[in-house]
Amino acid sequence: FGKRLRTKENGRIKHALPRPELKTIDELPSNDANHIKQEAALLKTMKPYLADDHETSIQIKDLLNKIFSVTGITEEFDVIIYQSNYPNASISPYVREIRISSELFELMDWREDLILAVLAHEVGHALLRSGDLDSRSDLLKDKIANYEEEYQADRASVIIMNRLGGKADLLSESLKRLATNSEECIRHAKTMAAGIGVPYKAVWLTQSHPFIPRRQIAIKNLARQLPRIKTENERKISKFTESDYKNPY
Repeated sequence: FGKRLRTKENGRIKHALPRPELKTIDELPSNDANHIKQEAALLKTMKPYLADDHETSIQIKDLLNKIFSVTGITEEFDVIIYQSNYPNASISPYVREIRISSELFELMDWREDLILAVLAHEVGHALLRSGDLDSRSDLLKDKIANYEEEYQADRASVIIMNRLGGKADLLSESLKRLATNSEECIRHAKTMAAGIGVPYKAVWLTQSHPFIPRRQIAIKNLARQLPRIKTENERKISKFTESDYKNPY
Protein backbone atom coordinates (compact mmCIF):
# COMPACT_ATOMS: atom_id res chain seq x y z
CA PHE A 1 0.00 0.00 0.00
CA GLY A 2 2.82 2.41 0.85
CA LYS A 3 4.13 2.32 -2.70
CA ARG A 4 0.68 3.17 -4.02
CA LEU A 5 0.64 6.44 -2.08
CA ARG A 6 4.20 7.49 -2.90
CA THR A 7 5.65 8.09 -6.34
CA LYS A 8 8.84 9.79 -7.50
CA GLU A 9 8.86 12.90 -9.63
CA ASN A 10 12.24 14.35 -10.69
CA GLY A 11 13.93 12.22 -8.06
CA ARG A 12 11.76 13.56 -5.21
CA ILE A 13 8.96 11.81 -3.35
CA LYS A 14 5.54 13.00 -4.45
CA HIS A 15 2.55 11.99 -2.35
CA ALA A 16 -0.22 10.61 -4.51
CA LEU A 17 -3.45 8.65 -4.26
CA PRO A 18 -4.38 5.44 -6.09
CA ARG A 19 -6.44 5.85 -9.25
CA PRO A 20 -10.15 5.50 -8.41
CA GLU A 21 -10.95 2.25 -10.21
CA LEU A 22 -13.80 1.14 -7.97
CA LYS A 23 -15.29 -2.24 -8.71
CA THR A 24 -19.03 -2.83 -8.81
CA ILE A 25 -20.78 -5.48 -6.77
CA ASP A 26 -21.35 -7.53 -9.96
CA GLU A 27 -17.60 -7.84 -10.54
CA LEU A 28 -17.06 -9.72 -7.26
CA PRO A 29 -17.30 -13.47 -6.70
CA SER A 30 -20.93 -14.40 -6.01
CA ASN A 31 -20.33 -15.44 -2.39
CA ASP A 32 -18.59 -12.15 -1.56
CA ALA A 33 -21.25 -10.15 -3.42
CA ASN A 34 -24.10 -11.85 -1.57
CA HIS A 35 -22.42 -11.30 1.80
CA ILE A 36 -21.93 -7.57 1.11
CA LYS A 37 -25.52 -7.13 -0.12
CA GLN A 38 -26.89 -8.87 2.98
CA GLU A 39 -24.73 -6.74 5.27
CA ALA A 40 -25.89 -3.53 3.56
CA ALA A 41 -29.56 -4.51 3.74
CA LEU A 42 -29.30 -5.61 7.38
CA LEU A 43 -28.30 -2.19 8.75
CA LYS A 44 -31.56 -0.49 7.81
CA THR A 45 -33.57 -3.38 9.27
CA MET A 46 -31.90 -3.00 12.68
CA LYS A 47 -31.16 0.69 13.21
CA PRO A 48 -33.22 3.88 12.92
CA TYR A 49 -31.65 6.10 10.26
CA LEU A 50 -32.02 9.56 8.70
CA ALA A 51 -33.83 10.09 5.41
CA ASP A 52 -31.77 10.92 2.32
CA ASP A 53 -33.30 14.40 2.16
CA HIS A 54 -32.59 15.23 5.81
CA GLU A 55 -30.43 18.33 6.18
CA THR A 56 -27.59 16.42 7.85
CA SER A 57 -27.58 13.70 5.18
CA ILE A 58 -27.33 16.38 2.51
CA GLN A 59 -24.47 18.11 4.35
CA ILE A 60 -22.51 14.85 4.57
CA LYS A 61 -23.11 14.14 0.90
CA ASP A 62 -21.77 17.61 0.07
CA LEU A 63 -18.63 16.87 2.12
CA LEU A 64 -18.21 13.58 0.26
CA ASN A 65 -18.47 15.38 -3.06
CA LYS A 66 -15.71 17.77 -1.94
CA ILE A 67 -13.50 14.76 -1.25
CA PHE A 68 -14.42 13.14 -4.55
CA SER A 69 -13.50 16.35 -6.39
CA VAL A 70 -9.84 15.96 -5.36
CA THR A 71 -9.63 12.16 -5.68
CA GLY A 72 -11.21 11.63 -9.09
CA ILE A 73 -14.10 9.48 -7.86
CA THR A 74 -17.13 10.01 -10.08
CA GLU A 75 -19.54 7.42 -8.65
CA GLU A 76 -22.50 8.45 -6.48
CA PHE A 77 -22.45 7.17 -2.89
CA ASP A 78 -25.45 6.88 -0.56
CA VAL A 79 -25.09 8.31 2.96
CA ILE A 80 -26.59 6.33 5.84
CA ILE A 81 -26.63 8.06 9.22
CA TYR A 82 -27.92 5.62 11.81
CA GLN A 83 -28.63 5.68 15.53
CA SER A 84 -25.96 4.03 17.69
CA ASN A 85 -24.17 4.64 20.98
CA TYR A 86 -20.92 3.42 19.40
CA PRO A 87 -18.89 5.96 17.37
CA ASN A 88 -18.16 4.52 13.96
CA ALA A 89 -17.89 5.27 10.26
CA SER A 90 -17.43 2.75 7.48
CA ILE A 91 -17.50 2.63 3.71
CA SER A 92 -18.63 -0.05 1.29
CA PRO A 93 -17.32 0.89 -2.14
CA TYR A 94 -18.97 -2.14 -3.75
CA VAL A 95 -22.52 -1.02 -2.90
CA ARG A 96 -21.55 2.69 -2.96
CA GLU A 97 -22.47 3.44 0.65
CA ILE A 98 -20.89 5.31 3.53
CA ARG A 99 -22.32 4.74 7.01
CA ILE A 100 -21.92 7.02 10.03
CA SER A 101 -23.24 6.47 13.54
CA SER A 102 -24.97 9.24 15.50
CA GLU A 103 -22.43 8.91 18.33
CA LEU A 104 -19.58 9.87 16.00
CA PHE A 105 -21.20 13.28 15.46
CA GLU A 106 -21.50 13.73 19.22
CA LEU A 107 -17.89 12.73 19.80
CA MET A 108 -16.70 15.17 17.11
CA ASP A 109 -18.80 17.94 18.70
CA TRP A 110 -20.66 18.24 15.39
CA ARG A 111 -17.59 19.91 13.84
CA GLU A 112 -17.59 19.74 10.05
CA ASP A 113 -13.78 19.69 9.75
CA LEU A 114 -13.36 16.72 12.11
CA ILE A 115 -16.10 14.78 10.31
CA LEU A 116 -14.49 15.66 6.97
CA ALA A 117 -11.16 14.17 8.11
CA VAL A 118 -12.91 10.93 9.12
CA LEU A 119 -14.75 10.77 5.78
CA ALA A 120 -11.44 11.29 3.96
CA HIS A 121 -10.03 8.31 5.87
CA GLU A 122 -12.99 6.16 4.78
CA VAL A 123 -12.62 7.25 1.16
CA GLY A 124 -8.97 6.23 1.49
CA HIS A 125 -10.20 2.71 2.24
CA ALA A 126 -12.32 2.76 -0.92
CA LEU A 127 -9.32 3.82 -3.02
CA LEU A 128 -7.11 1.13 -1.48
CA ARG A 129 -9.72 -1.58 -2.05
CA SER A 130 -10.07 -1.03 -5.77
CA GLY A 131 -8.73 -4.56 -6.31
CA ASP A 132 -10.37 -7.90 -5.56
CA LEU A 133 -11.34 -8.90 -2.04
CA ASP A 134 -8.45 -10.62 -0.28
CA SER A 135 -9.01 -14.24 0.64
CA ARG A 136 -6.13 -14.63 3.13
CA SER A 137 -6.83 -17.20 5.84
CA ASP A 138 -3.75 -16.68 8.04
CA LEU A 139 -5.08 -14.69 11.04
CA LEU A 140 -1.78 -12.98 11.94
CA LYS A 141 -0.96 -12.01 8.35
CA ASP A 142 -4.54 -10.79 7.89
CA LYS A 143 -4.26 -8.65 11.05
CA ILE A 144 -0.98 -7.08 9.88
CA ALA A 145 -2.46 -6.36 6.43
CA ASN A 146 -5.55 -4.76 8.03
CA TYR A 147 -3.35 -2.57 10.22
CA GLU A 148 -1.30 -1.53 7.20
CA GLU A 149 -4.48 -0.56 5.35
CA GLU A 150 -5.56 1.58 8.33
CA TYR A 151 -2.24 3.43 8.27
CA GLN A 152 -2.53 3.99 4.53
CA ALA A 153 -6.14 5.22 4.84
CA ASP A 154 -4.82 7.69 7.44
CA ARG A 155 -2.20 8.82 4.91
CA ALA A 156 -4.95 9.27 2.32
CA SER A 157 -6.88 11.47 4.77
CA VAL A 158 -3.81 13.68 5.27
CA ILE A 159 -3.29 14.07 1.51
CA ILE A 160 -6.99 14.71 0.83
CA MET A 161 -7.31 17.29 3.63
CA ASN A 162 -4.24 19.07 2.30
CA ARG A 163 -5.66 19.14 -1.22
CA LEU A 164 -8.88 20.63 0.15
CA GLY A 165 -6.93 23.42 1.83
CA GLY A 166 -7.63 22.18 5.35
CA LYS A 167 -5.38 21.24 8.22
CA ALA A 168 -3.61 18.15 6.91
CA ASP A 169 -3.24 16.35 10.25
CA LEU A 170 -6.79 17.03 11.48
CA LEU A 171 -7.51 13.30 11.57
CA SER A 172 -5.14 13.17 14.54
CA GLU A 173 -7.58 15.30 16.54
CA SER A 174 -10.51 13.15 15.41
CA LEU A 175 -8.62 10.07 16.61
CA LYS A 176 -7.86 11.75 19.94
CA ARG A 177 -11.57 12.03 20.54
CA LEU A 178 -11.95 8.35 19.69
CA ALA A 179 -9.11 7.39 22.03
CA THR A 180 -11.36 7.30 25.12
CA ASN A 181 -13.56 4.73 23.42
CA SER A 182 -10.44 2.84 22.29
CA GLU A 183 -9.10 2.76 25.85
CA GLU A 184 -12.41 1.31 27.03
CA CYS A 185 -12.07 -1.43 24.39
CA ILE A 186 -8.55 -2.20 25.59
CA ARG A 187 -9.71 -2.43 29.22
CA HIS A 188 -12.49 -4.75 28.11
CA ALA A 189 -9.98 -6.89 26.18
CA LYS A 190 -7.68 -7.14 29.23
CA THR A 191 -10.62 -8.13 31.42
CA MET A 192 -11.66 -10.73 28.86
CA ALA A 193 -8.10 -12.09 28.67
CA ALA A 194 -7.90 -12.41 32.45
CA GLY A 195 -11.29 -14.11 32.53
CA ILE A 196 -10.33 -16.82 30.06
CA GLY A 197 -6.77 -17.15 31.36
CA VAL A 198 -4.81 -16.08 28.28
CA PRO A 199 -2.15 -13.36 27.85
CA TYR A 200 -3.49 -9.95 26.82
CA LYS A 201 -1.23 -10.04 23.75
CA ALA A 202 -3.30 -12.97 22.49
CA VAL A 203 -6.42 -10.81 22.69
CA TRP A 204 -4.59 -8.23 20.55
CA LEU A 205 -5.77 -10.29 17.59
CA THR A 206 -9.32 -9.14 18.35
CA GLN A 207 -8.46 -5.45 17.87
CA SER A 208 -9.49 -4.19 14.44
CA HIS A 209 -7.34 -1.03 14.38
CA PRO A 210 -3.76 -0.08 15.33
CA PHE A 211 -3.26 1.80 18.60
CA ILE A 212 -4.27 5.44 18.19
CA PRO A 213 -1.03 7.07 19.50
CA ARG A 214 0.99 5.24 16.84
CA ARG A 215 -1.42 6.39 14.14
CA GLN A 216 -1.21 9.98 15.37
CA ILE A 217 2.59 9.96 15.13
CA ALA A 218 2.45 8.69 11.53
CA ILE A 219 -0.18 11.29 10.61
CA LYS A 220 1.82 14.20 12.02
CA ASN A 221 5.04 12.99 10.38
CA LEU A 222 3.39 12.99 6.95
CA ALA A 223 1.64 16.33 7.53
CA ARG A 224 5.02 17.98 8.21
CA GLN A 225 6.08 17.12 4.66
CA LEU A 226 3.12 18.96 3.12
CA PRO A 227 2.75 22.73 2.71
CA ARG A 228 0.80 24.49 5.44
CA ILE A 229 -2.41 26.11 4.23
CA LYS A 230 -4.61 28.53 6.14
CA THR A 231 -7.73 26.73 7.32
CA GLU A 232 -11.32 27.90 7.12
CA ASN A 233 -13.32 28.99 10.15
CA GLU A 234 -14.82 26.13 12.12
CA ARG A 235 -18.30 25.16 10.94
CA LYS A 236 -20.86 22.83 12.45
CA ILE A 237 -22.93 19.96 11.11
CA SER A 238 -26.68 20.39 11.65
CA LYS A 239 -27.80 18.50 14.73
CA PHE A 240 -30.57 15.93 14.56
CA THR A 241 -32.76 14.32 17.21
CA GLU A 242 -34.50 10.98 17.67
CA SER A 243 -37.66 12.37 16.07
CA ASP A 244 -35.74 12.79 12.80
CA TYR A 245 -35.06 9.07 12.35
CA LYS A 246 -36.91 6.76 10.03
CA ASN A 247 -37.80 3.48 11.71
CA PRO A 248 -36.12 0.28 10.45
CA TYR A 249 -38.14 -1.45 7.78
